[in-house]
Amino acid sequence: MIEILKIWIINIITIIVFISFIEILMPNSKMKKYLNLVLGFIVMLVILNPLINIINSKVDLEDEFYKISRDLKKEEYVFVSNNIENKQKQQLISLYEDRLKTDVVNRIESKYDVNVLEIDINLEKSEENLGEIKKLKLSVIEKEKVIPIVKIDIFKDENDEESEKHGVDMELKEKIRKDISNIYNVKNTRIIVN
Repeated sequence: MIEILKIWIINIITIIVFISFIEILMPNSKMKKYLNLVLGFIVMLVILNPLINIINSKVDLEDEFYKISRDLKKEEYVFVSNNIENKQKQQLISLYEDRLKTDVVNRIESKYDVNVLEIDINLEKSEENLGEIKKLKLSVIEKEKVIPIVKIDIFKDENDEESEKHGVDMELKEKIRKDISNIYNVKNTRIIVN
């Protein structure tokens, strides 16, 4: 299409230059009027030539329009489908991460006597390792047990007792780390339990 337009414009420019050259060479006479008329018809024929070719070649403009329209719709479809695929991939990764967090919390809280305060999971997003856990960080505390009412000594430091009650010992943290490592096939160095 662009090639045809280029050839058409070149033809118009060539004929105008040629006509200008002929007008310069022609002397002022009565024949000049008739020559200008003939040259004007030639310019009109050059300008109308593509339209005459379309009419004579019996090209179905409606078919051409539908072909172009179909190609544009195909390109639009490819663009929209790629957008949808990317959004679905993002939603799938987000859903997987949420379910993985829930699963880890449920396993740890049901197997050990702790509450998970915070969980942070970083997943691999590259195609070859998609969904692999890069880093997992847990913050846990021991579940509060029912404590019988006892006499409180006013002179004791309350902060020491509070930290002893909620602290999680290192053995339990290491068990949790090994358990997560075995279940989810993650290296121990990628798991942090606070």
